[in-house]
Amino acid sequence: MKIRKILIVLVVGYLISFAYLLNRAMNLEFNGELIALLPDDNNHLNTYKKLEQLNSTEGGFSLIIRSVDNKPVIDAAHSIRDTFLELTNNGNRVFRGAELENDLYDIRKSALYLMTESELDLLYKEIKDFVTQKKLEANPLYVNFDDDEVVDETPDLELGNVPSVLLENIANTRRYNINEDSTVISMLFLPDFSKSDYTQVEQTYLLLQQEKNSIEEEYAGLELYWGGSYIDHYNKINDVQASITKALVIGVLSLIGFLVAYMIFINRKSAYKARYIVIDLALMFFVLFSGFITSIGLSSFLFNEINVFTGIIFSILFGINLDYILHLYSANKQHPPNLTSIRRLLSSYLFSTRPILLSCLTTGLAIMSLIFAEFEGFIQFGIIFFINILVNLFSTYLFLLFSPSVTKNTNAGNSSLNLFDAQFFRLGKPVRSIALPLFLVVTFVGGYLGTQSLSFNFNFSDLEPQSSSTLYDSFSSQTQKGGDYHEPSYFITENIEQSKALFFEISEGIGTQYKDIERVESFSTRYPADDLEFNVKNQKVDSIKQLLDENEEFLVNLDAEEREVIEIALNTIPPTIEGLPKYIKNRFFYKDGSMAPLVIIYPAMSLSNGQTSIQFRKSSGSVSLDSGKTFYAASTSIIASSILELLIQESTFLFVVPLFTIFGILLVYYRSLLNATLAAAPLLLSIGILLTIRSVFQFDINLYNVIVFPIIIGVGADNGIHLVDSLINNRLEFFGYFFTERFPVLAACSITTILGFIGLLFIDHPGMESVGILAVTGIAVTLLATYLTSLLVQTYLIKK
Repeated sequence: MKIRKILIVLVVGYLISFAYLLNRAMNLEFNGELIALLPDDNNHLNTYKKLEQLNSTEGGFSLIIRSVDNKPVIDAAHSIRDTFLELTNNGNRVFRGAELENDLYDIRKSALYLMTESELDLLYKEIKDFVTQKKLEANPLYVNFDDDEVVDETPDLELGNVPSVLLENIANTRRYNINEDSTVISMLFLPDFSKSDYTQVEQTYLLLQQEKNSIEEEYAGLELYWGGSYIDHYNKINDVQASITKALVIGVLSLIGFLVAYMIFINRKSAYKARYIVIDLALMFFVLFSGFITSIGLSSFLFNEINVFTGIIFSILFGINLDYILHLYSANKQHPPNLTSIRRLLSSYLFSTRPILLSCLTTGLAIMSLIFAEFEGFIQFGIIFFINILVNLFSTYLFLLFSPSVTKNTNAGNSSLNLFDAQFFRLGKPVRSIALPLFLVVTFVGGYLGTQSLSFNFNFSDLEPQSSSTLYDSFSSQTQKGGDYHEPSYFITENIEQSKALFFEISEGIGTQYKDIERVESFSTRYPADDLEFNVKNQKVDSIKQLLDENEEFLVNLDAEEREVIEIALNTIPPTIEGLPKYIKNRFFYKDGSMAPLVIIYPAMSLSNGQTSIQFRKSSGSVSLDSGKTFYAASTSIIASSILELLIQESTFLFVVPLFTIFGILLVYYRSLLNATLAAAPLLLSIGILLTIRSVFQFDINLYNVIVFPIIIGVGADNGIHLVDSLINNRLEFFGYFFTERFPVLAACSITTILGFIGLLFIDHPGMESVGILAVTGIAVTLLATYLTSLLVQTYLIKK
C-alpha cells in the first residue's frame, strides 16, 4: 500500500509538471536563421548584428504595381504609397519610409564632391586628355608644350569610368527605373523591425495582403504583388517549419501504426487480454508524448528559441523514446518488477534493466559531450537530447509500472517473443568460417576506399529547396536592372576616420593583397567629413571647372553622355546631409539618422559555393589597419561560410568524442577490454559497412546530415550492450537466447528509430532529405552489423 501511495504522488507531480511545461514548450520559438548556429563571440556575427541598426541593409517589403489595361501607374503609385505608409499595427506605424523613385538622380549635382581626392585627380586628367584630343581634332598642328604625357587616341569622358559602384549608379540613373508612361512600377517599403522578428513580419504581411485587396477594389485595372527580402525570409521560414511539421506528422503516425501492430503481434498467441493491450498502448503513447513535451519545456529554461538543427531532430526524439519504451516493456514482460516495497522494486528493476540503463547512459553522455563544441547547433542538440533521455527514462520506468503485465502478473510462462528462428539465422559453421572472414576483408577494403573518397558538400544551393517563380518575380524583372556585381559584404568601423582608413587600405590592396575583392565602396569616406577635407576637394573641383571654362570653345558637338558629364562638373555644388536622397540615407545611415562608418566590398567571384565563400572570408573577411585594429566583414555568405567551416572543423569532434565517450563508459562498466570491444563491435562494423557503401554509391556529408553520426553511434552501442549482456548471462546458449529474447526487441527498436526519420524522406528539402537517407541507411546497417557480430562471437569466441 505504501509503494502505491509513493507511485501516485510521483504520477501527480509528473502530471502537474507536464501541464506547466506544456505551456512553456508552446511558447518556445523557432529560429531558422543561420546566425543562431554561431557562438556569440564570433567576430563576423558581431558585425552582422551591427548591420541591423542600418536603415535598409536587410531590404524591406517590395511592391509591384501593374496596370492590366496598359495605362500609366505613376500617379496612382504615389497615392498607394501614402496609403501603405499610414498603416499601423498595434498602434505603431508599420513603415518608416518608402522608395518610389530612384532618387539617386538628385545627387548627380553633387557627384564630384563624393569623389575621393585621387578620383578627382583622375577625372581632371581625363578631362584634360579629352580637351587635348578635341584641340588636335580642331588643329592637327597643335602641340601641347606644357605636357609630356602621351594622350590616349580616343579618351573617354564618362563619370562611370571612376572605379566606384556608387558613382556608376549615379551616372547611370534616371528619374525613374522606368519612364512616367510605364504600366509596371516597383517601390520599396522600409519596416521599423528586423526580418528575424517572425511574428512582426507575419502580422505585417497579412495586413498588407488585406490592404492590397482593398486597393485593388478601389483602383480598377491595377494589380498589386508583394515580394522582397522580408517576404522571401518569411516564406523560407514557413517552408522549413512546414517541412519539419510534415516530417514530424509522418514519423509520429508511422510510429503509432508500428507500435499498435507490434503490440498485437507479440501478444497474439498469449492469454493477454485485448483491453490490457489497449491500456499498454495508452500508457506508451502518454509516455511518448509527455516525455517529448516535458523535454522541450525543460529546455525552455536554457534556450529562448529552437534552431534549425534541433528542429530537425523533433521527429527523431519520438523514435528514440519509443526505443527505450519497447526495451523496458520487454524487460517487464520477461522479469516483472517486485512491487512489495521500494527497495525490492529498485533491486528488481536494476537487475532486469541494467543493459537499458547502460545504453541510456552511454548514448546520453556521448551526445551530451557535444556541449563542448563551439557550434551552437551541436550544443543545443546535445543538451536537448540528453534532457529527453533522462525525462523519457524516468517517465517510462514510472508509468509502465501501471501496465497490466506488471500489476496483474499476466506474463507467467510467456517470456519469450520467439519472432525469429535462431537455427535458421545461425548458419552452418563451415559457411560462417568462409563467409565471415571474406565479409570482413571486403568491409576493410571498401571502408578504406570509402574513406579516401569521402567529401563534404560545400554547395549551399544543393541543400535548399528550389522556390517556384511567382508573378511578383516575373514583373519585378521588368522594373529592376540586374547588377553587374556579386552580392557585397560589409564592414562597420567604430568611427568615420576608421572607415576612411579601411577604405583606402582595401583600395590599395585590390588585385594584390585582396585579390578576391573587385570593388570597395564607402559613402562615409566619400562625404566631406570636415572643413579641411571640404576645402581640399573644393580646390580640385574648382580646378576642373576652370579647365572646362578655359576650353569651352573646344567642348562643342559632344554626344549626350559627354555633355552630361561636363554639365555635372560645371554645375556641381557641395552636398548637405539634409539634401541627401533617401536612397543614400536608407543604405548608408543608421536608423537614428547618423552616418554609418560603413565600408562595402564586392567579391570578384560568386559566393554561392561554400568552398569559395570560405576562401573569400579567409582572404578578405578581415582587414587590419596600421593602428593594429582589425575589422571583420559580414554578409549572409560570410555567416554561412563561418558556420560551414566551424562545422567541418568540428565534424571530427562530432564523430570521435561520442565514440571515445561510449568506449570509455563501456570499459569502466565491464572492466574488461574484451567485453568493451565486443559491445563496440557492432558500432565499428557499422562504420566500416557505411564507408563500403560510400565507395560504391556516392553520397556526401553536408551541413545537415552530419548530425546523424552521433545517433548512429548511440544505436550501434545500444545493440552492442544487449549483445554482450546476452553473452554474459547465457554464454552456453548465447545465440539461441540472443535471437529469441534480445534481437527481436533490437529489431523493433531499430525500426522505431528509422520511423522517426522516415518522414524526412517525403519532404521537399534536399538537406533534410539527406538526413533521412543517411539515418535510415545507417540504423539498418547497425542492425545488420549486430547480427554479423553475433555470428562472429558464436564462431570464434564460443566456437560452436
